Amino acid sequence: MLSLAKALIAFMLVFFTTIAFGQTKEETIDWLNSKSPNETQFNDKNIQRTTAYGRYQTTGTTWKMEENLAPYSQIKSINYIAAKEKTGFSQIILFGKFEQKRKESPGDTGKISGIKNFEITFDSSVPEVEIQKIVKALKHLATLEGAKLLNENLFD
Repeated sequence: MLSLAKALIAFMLVFFTTIAFGQTKEETIDWLNSKSPNETQFNDKNIQRTTAYGRYQTTGTTWKMEENLAPYSQIKSINYIAAKEKTGFSQIILFGKFEQKRKESPGDTGKISGIKNFEITFDSSVPEVEIQKIVKALKHLATLEGAKLLNENLFD
């Protein structure tokens, strides 16, 4: 009886010390924000990227802003494209049902349209290993939010 108790205690020690609890949604969002390019922000519901353009011409200033929103629950696929020699940039491309809001001037309320992909671009200073971790974190976050990601091994 004593050896059975020792065996059970040993099993429990090994079992409970090897369990790894996953990161919470909030921890994942904080981590992604610390790793993402400045124009890309992660919040509790979606990924947001805002790009503003301004150009001074002899006729005045031309101004345009794009705001892309990718709700985590609408992500269908997450792909990584490694840096190309010519550009030196790597990309993570999300596919799904997203939206883009365009404003042509500071007072404009904006035109909303649907888009099917959302790119996050990284320069050559971000190692490939780090980008792979970001892909895993995005998949984790999308799954936590109920996204139904396509099976990547569908044709293997």
